[in-house]
Amino acid sequence: MPLPAQRTTEDEALHREMERISLDWVMIYNPTDEDFYIDWLPWHHLVPNKNKDIGWGPGRLEVQRYLARWYCEHMTVYLINKEGQKKATSKFFTLKILITRLLNFYPLFRFFEKFWNQVKKQDSKNYHKYIAKNLKSAIR
Repeated sequence: MPLPAQRTTEDEALHREMERISLDWVMIYNPTDEDFYIDWLPWHHLVPNKNKDIGWGPGRLEVQRYLARWYCEHMTVYLINKEGQKKATSKFFTLKILITRLLNFYPLFRFFEKFWNQVKKQDSKNYHKYIAKNLKSAIR
């Protein structure tokens, strides 16, 4: 049976440093207008919104490093999704308005297309008289 590996002083120093870092407390900040909840069962931590102060300053909370890391990952995803949703909805509504305007304009477009096709068939010298006569009748 092989003997267990002996720890060197470098290994022990690294182990102590990793343990020390895991016990660090870190201040996190919530840049949104909504409270954010960290659910690390069985504990629940409230990260207040940027205007609310619960003792560490507006929008701030002091938590252990692993919770801060979890918060940063989830808050990053939340902010990216929120911004993407905002851009997607604005582009969607812009496209919807554009399509609605085009559909409202389409019958008028068809009318003028037929009208100009008829104008092209007429004498090119007297086209303005034809336009004036037919446009008045079309508007009535």
